[in-house]
Amino acid sequence: MGAILLDGEAVAARMRAEVTERVAELRTEGVTVGLGTVLVGDDLPSARYVAMKHEDSIAIGMHSVGEHLPATASQEEVLEVIARFNADPKVSAFLVQLPLPAGLNEERALLAVDPAKDVDGLHPVNLGRLVLGTPAQLPCTPAGIVELLHAYDVPIEGRHAVIIGRGVTIGRPHILTPDMVKPGAAVVSAGTTFEGKKLIPDAHPDVAEVAGWITPRLGGVGPMTRAMLYRNALRAAELAAR
Repeated sequence: MGAILLDGEAVAARMRAEVTERVAELRTEGVTVGLGTVLVGDDLPSARYVAMKHEDSIAIGMHSVGEHLPATASQEEVLEVIARFNADPKVSAFLVQLPLPAGLNEERALLAVDPAKDVDGLHPVNLGRLVLGTPAQLPCTPAGIVELLHAYDVPIEGRHAVIIGRGVTIGRPHILTPDMVKPGAAVVSAGTTFEGKKLIPDAHPDVAEVAGWITPRLGGVGPMTRAMLYRNALRAAELAAR
């Protein structure tokens, strides 16, 4: 018997609907929810991902702001855009799209983001709050994975979790094979690798014959990551309005 597919598209759609409703409510209260992006260079996957975020945020009813700098931009020019977004009350939260072109310091850029506007939840301040168990913006991908597991009533409390290839979106095509999976386990493939335009998951297709739940090749973690992004932007606007 094959594994149950963890349909991230369906769950993310419900989350976006909830965010859309709340954004509309805040608008009647005079509160703008704005999502900003900083894109440097012409990396095609990054550009496509940023475009998708803007399309979604506009559909949700958010104020969408994008700044696209050339690959030749200096560190100071990147920091100036970040400072402008930090100070803009119409930008509730924003992100600096990675990777940055060679020669730019990603750490300096990320540290310059106001933690309260860190929509990705990756600022050291927010990660520190997460470790301490205090309220903070949550990293979108792991938070989205937890939401997806909850949506399918996958039991996680007290369970043993194994993380393979820990890192920032590190992908290894089919690194996870059926013999490595405990029968009935939940398998979530979050790494990304492309062969041309085709996305190849970390889990070998045959893992689905062993696992109890598994994310599909397309429509698993990706939609959940983006849905958490919009929820984080909404949360930032709500906190700023208090």
